[in-house]
Amino acid sequence: MICYLQTEPYPLFSEHMIWDEHYDSNTKTIPPIIPILIYHGEKELKIKTRLWDMIENVDTLPLSLKKMLPKFEFKAYDYSPKGKEPIKGTALIQAILWMLKAIREKNKKGFKKGFNKFLEQIQIIAEEYGMEIAIEIYYITLVYIFNTREDITEEELKEALPEGGEPMATLAKQLFHKGEEKGIEKGIEKGITKGREEGKEETAINLYKMGLTIDQIAQGTGLDKETLREILKVVER
Repeated sequence: MICYLQTEPYPLFSEHMIWDEHYDSNTKTIPPIIPILIYHGEKELKIKTRLWDMIENVDTLPLSLKKMLPKFEFKAYDYSPKGKEPIKGTALIQAILWMLKAIREKNKKGFKKGFNKFLEQIQIIAEEYGMEIAIEIYYITLVYIFNTREDITEEELKEALPEGGEPMATLAKQLFHKGEEKGIEKGIEKGITKGREEGKEETAINLYKMGLTIDQIAQGTGLDKETLREILKVVER
């Protein structure tokens, strides 16, 4: 069974159809596919989750035509600033969801609250999986933040870095110097994605391996979809 994640309500599916990837030409079958919408827009999500309900005047159509119309439903999760969907799961999942929710929060106080929740999960990731993984996830998040929010400054993010204990002090010190290690620290203030192209490609590959879709990676790195497909065509999840 496959769960297809999407971050925008329309189109319902991207042009890169999931069933094309998993179609078995020998048996001429596909596995069960569950469409899931992860929404994190600025406004609260208001959308019908049954395709049948989106069809204009569907109830007045003749039965012969109705029989040919798809009736499937999809699951929608609203992580907009006003969304009520609870955030739970592993530390990695929670870190991603808190950042998706915070990034659309226009109020800086609201953004910082979500960013602090994200950092709490980064601390857990550092403790459970090691410092390097935590730093890499934080770096990927920096790319996303500076590509999406021009009003968020380097100093504001530094102020939110974790404190308490030698491990967390080390984490705090290393987190913000990840850009320097990759040779793009000068690009942070104006947007990390204005750094070297190889930094974008490495980030795109890491995001893809984490399970993000082409649409999500394009939004996070600023690379166009065709370039991403060329980069990722030899990469295995």
